[in-house]
Amino acid sequence: MKHRIISSVAAAACLLGTSWANAAIVFQDNFDAEALELNATLDNWDVTSGTVDVIGDDGDPDPDFFDFLPGNGRYLDMDGTSNAAGTILSKTTFSFLSGITYTLSFSLAGNNRSAGAANIPPGFDTLFATIGGNTLTANAWWQQPFATYTLTFTPVANFSSKLSFQAFGSDNQGPLLDNVVLSAVPVPAAVWLIGSALLGLVAVGRRRA
Repeated sequence: MKHRIISSVAAAACLLGTSWANAAIVFQDNFDAEALELNATLDNWDVTSGTVDVIGDDGDPDPDFFDFLPGNGRYLDMDGTSNAAGTILSKTTFSFLSGITYTLSFSLAGNNRSAGAANIPPGFDTLFATIGGNTLTANAWWQQPFATYTLTFTPVANFSSKLSFQAFGSDNQGPLLDNVVLSAVPVPAAVWLIGSALLGLVAVGRRRA
């Protein structure tokens, strides 16, 4: 009997692990559907301050449209062509549930310009990613290629919020943003049934011991 209980518990644990491993994508944007444009307007975002540029691959032979990191499609220069770094705010308001773990991931690169030619000293480009009261400060060295940054949080209460990215500067050479993904690891309804079943198996095992 003990062997059957252990096997059942192991099977249920595997099912639980599988359920938790399957993160659901809530939102994603790689900006490839955006029109290449300086001081751009965006499909999924409002530019609430400053300006941003959509740059990258124009689908034609080189030269591409200010493509500082070829092979990455289209992406945002977060310090657009107006000497005022941009803030973008998602047009969608997202609902976040207590006890659910959420992860925001995005690709960030430094400005990747020729600092000498632009008379800009080398340094870090900074971007703030914010959801509700959760903020990640992401720093990218000016020559850094795209790297993935993540912000993970688990609300203790339900809340609703938009997603924002904010850059700083006034030199038209900001951090480069791409591949924004917001995902959740939901608690499946079956979890509570599995938990009850495990408790029941243990109780039965004790009575028969």
